[in-house]
Amino acid sequence: MNAHFRNGIFLVAWSLFFALACHPTSLPEIDPAENTTGYDASIEVRVLVCDPQTDPQCLEAYGAPGASVYVYLTEEDRDFGEPLYRSGITGGEQGTVRFSALDPGKRFYLSTVYLGEAILSSETAPVNGIAKHEVIFVGQ
Repeated sequence: MNAHFRNGIFLVAWSLFFALACHPTSLPEIDPAENTTGYDASIEVRVLVCDPQTDPQCLEAYGAPGASVYVYLTEEDRDFGEPLYRSGITGGEQGTVRFSALDPGKRFYLSTVYLGEAILSSETAPVNGIAKHEVIFVGQ
C-alpha cells in the first residue's frame, strides 16, 4: 500500500509539472511605436510664421498652431505621400509637435503643411535626446 501511495503522489506531481510546463504563456503586446532600443530618440518640429512686410529679417517669427507635420521613412515615400510613418498637428503658442520613440540615428523625411503651403525637409533622430527642427513659413 505504501508503494501505491508513492506512485499516486508521483503521478499527481508529474501531472502538475507537465500541466504547468506545457501551459502556453502569452507575450506582452508591444506597441509598434514604442521604443524598444532603450534610447529616447525624438524629433520636435516647431513651425513658425513670419511676415516680411513688418519683419523683413524674420527675427520675430511666431508659432503656428494647427500646422500638419507628416513623417516618412524615405524621400521617395514623402514624394509620393505614402506610406505615412507618423503624423501630428502643432499646438500651443510655440507651434510644436514631438515625435518620440524613433529609431536612433535614422534620417526621417518631413512634409509640413500650413494654410495650404507645404515645405519639405529632413531630420536625423539623435541617439539619445531630442532633435529640434524648425520650419519657417514666410508671408502667411
